[in-house]
Amino acid sequence: MVIVQAKAGGLLALSVTNGKERWRAEDIDAEAGFVSVADRLVVGVDGNGVLCAFVASTGAPVWRTQSDVDAVIAADDTHVYLVTTDNQLRAVDAWTLATTWTRPMTSPRSPHGPAKAVVGRKRLVIHGRDGHCAALYTETGETDWEIKDQGTEGQAPALGANNAAYFGGRKLTARRLDRGDFLWEEEAGSTAGVWGTPAATGELVFAMNRYNAYRYSTMRDVRFPVSDWYEVMDGTGPGTVNPPAVEGATVWLHSPDNSSIQVVHKATHARLFTITMQRQGTYQLASGGNRVFIARGGRIGALPVLGV
Repeated sequence: MVIVQAKAGGLLALSVTNGKERWRAEDIDAEAGFVSVADRLVVGVDGNGVLCAFVASTGAPVWRTQSDVDAVIAADDTHVYLVTTDNQLRAVDAWTLATTWTRPMTSPRSPHGPAKAVVGRKRLVIHGRDGHCAALYTETGETDWEIKDQGTEGQAPALGANNAAYFGGRKLTARRLDRGDFLWEEEAGSTAGVWGTPAATGELVFAMNRYNAYRYSTMRDVRFPVSDWYEVMDGTGPGTVNPPAVEGATVWLHSPDNSSIQVVHKATHARLFTITMQRQGTYQLASGGNRVFIARGGRIGALPVLGV
């Protein structure tokens, strides 16, 4: 299944193969975030600040706990990481419901929405809306390392299989995930705006700064960005901070005017085809299971992807 924000509010679970509705959770505030725990539970927060879990395959309610939740920002196979209404960061065990730790949030609350976060190698990596990024130990909540002034867009970090953490914003930045060591960074340039949310796969990372899309490699003991290719996108416009999608042998890229999605070959960046949805607004992309999911203006579609 693919879980999305329903047009009328709440969560909507759709069959990956045919798009049919499987279940709905109308009381969940999808804008406050929702996460998957070990592909078995879907966890979100309702309009009263109560944390709620559902069986991923059926939508059956499993548990309700806490009552002061402002946003759900990440999860791993054991814990849900959330922000409370008084801006405390909390780790809740998804199987026992015990609070493992609570600490002050790494960034102040923002009217533009919650911070973005991802979990890997026992680190909770957060990109705050104030541009402050931090990696915390998932066992204790203690800060391992941090970056200041990364950018105020609040993009989600991306984790590569090569122990690298990537951040968009004022610079495209790569850090070693388990220690925070500097790997490399690339300025966006005075006319390119900011780097959008990166997408990582293996030792590669893909990112856009308005008109251009880039593929970089992170190599052992090399402390500068290695650009394998870049693609100049068609159209003019402000671009988007939404991430590209990488699946199989393809990379799916946003046009700067948000009118279409350009699909290129992952290795050669040869243009393959263009996707257009007759709706308004920015595109949102996600990928998995040899499919790319495209949402725009209240409509969603799934396209199969082949190749490696």
